[in-house]
Amino acid sequence: MPSVETIPINLAKLVNAGDLECECMACHLPLDVRHGPVEWRLTWRFPGPYPEPGVETMLLCDPCYRDWVEHPDELGGFPSSSHRV
Repeated sequence: MPSVETIPINLAKLVNAGDLECECMACHLPLDVRHGPVEWRLTWRFPGPYPEPGVETMLLCDPCYRDWVEHPDELGGFPSSSHRV
């Protein structure tokens, strides 16, 4: 099997350059409001059964991050880990 070369990604450089957009999967911001810059990396645990149990990691702007961590009961899961990027 051929080896796969791993190319390291400098997340801080991409964030500082503004090249990343908020990846909120359940955004509650009004449609006419723009997301701010990505500030957080949030890993969220979905216990299931819908859609299925699992873990997802999202890069989020501050308003979306606050929404996820302040209202986990509405979003069907709980934060597993988070940190500023």
